[in-house]
Amino acid sequence: MNEIYFNAYAGYLEGVVRGYRDGLITAPQYLNLTQCETMDDLKLQLATTDYASFLQNEPSPMSTSTLSAR
Repeated sequence: MNEIYFNAYAGYLEGVVRGYRDGLITAPQYLNLTQCETMDDLKLQLATTDYASFLQNEPSPMSTSTLSAR
């Protein structure tokens, strides 16, 4: 009987969690990130994900200290 009321009590939270889950990096995207040779390659690969704005305004050439500061 509790299953009937699940959506009334936890439906919003479940929807929020599912929304965040869709923003995670997928396995093919992660594989592309692991094959990056330069920081600019990393920035280019992140541009196709939900993390595009993370390094968007950083000037090239980017250093590892810039990434660690973020």
